[in-house]
Amino acid sequence: MNGSMLPIALAVLLSLAACGPPEPRPEPEATTPRLRLLDSPAGPAAGQPRLHDGADGRTYLSWVEARAGGHVLLFATLTDRRWSAPREIASGRDWFVNWADVPSLCALADGGLAAHWLERMGEGTYAYGVRVAVSPDGGANWNAPRWLHEDETPTEHGFASIVALDGERFAATWLDGNALESRGEMELRGRTFDLRGAFGDEQVIDSRVCECCATSAVALGGGSSFVVHRDRGAE
Repeated sequence: MNGSMLPIALAVLLSLAACGPPEPRPEPEATTPRLRLLDSPAGPAAGQPRLHDGADGRTYLSWVEARAGGHVLLFATLTDRRWSAPREIASGRDWFVNWADVPSLCALADGGLAAHWLERMGEGTYAYGVRVAVSPDGGANWNAPRWLHEDETPTEHGFASIVALDGERFAATWLDGNALESRGEMELRGRTFDLRGAFGDEQVIDSRVCECCATSAVALGGGSSFVVHRDRGAE
């Protein structure tokens, strides 16, 4: 050490010694999470549940029940630690119901809703598509459902994710079998739609993806969304 630095170094050491050891900080008080069991609003023949935190600040639960030779899609909202009475979204006899590819519900900031479920499009095991319906009044009334995708070939269309893109529109992504017969590839496609039933153009997001892996999406604000999916290489 340079001799001229010794006084400075000694002064620092003396200053630190004068300060003494730091005061011990009190240990944070241990807290135990308080859990409360809520009775499910779903019936005994229910399955395919999905929770959704809506852009309107409410928590939604959607599920499927077997009923009278078919299926029905229902939902409930959580208010003051209680689930509301179930409300019906749609029903049918030709649905594709399984444990992996499940329906969903999505809420805009004003309470407008969009829901999707799966219907068969042919006799093949995985010949099914995505049906979408919207409700401008919080689920009291639903418009006539339509296919989310333009392609209606009897191939797989599913694993859809729907988010509230902004105050008026939803954004949807899904696995699309449009190119399965021509190229042997599953595509990831996306489009927007609104409460009036107006659909935007389809876009191919990825032209080669896994055929049976779920997608996920989250709204980023400013009319954009972030999509997660499983890609597939050429090999």
